[in-house]
Amino acid sequence: MSSCLVGITCGYDGSANGEYPSALKFLNYDTVELIKFCPEEFSFGTPREMCDIHGGTGIDVLNGTAKVLTETGKDWSAGMIKASERMLEIAKNKKIDVA
Repeated sequence: MSSCLVGITCGYDGSANGEYPSALKFLNYDTVELIKFCPEEFSFGTPREMCDIHGGTGIDVLNGTAKVLTETGKDWSAGMIKASERMLEIAKNKKIDVA
């Protein structure tokens, strides 16, 4: 689960992006192991610039036809792909059922 949804201060500005009761509810289940991960923090740290996908979707970024750009125009596509690969590695190693 995205770390910022459960109160970890990994938002671009060092915030936790508020509270999400439906996400926090998972912390109370004995049958759920919640793995928290922030792809932006993994690749770029906190605080950092805001970024967004330009020219398509996340799939397009993976295919090289769109880019992840910061508000000042830095191309963070490679870092976001690296973070997605790390997320996949964690999911495989932990045998994650739902993401």
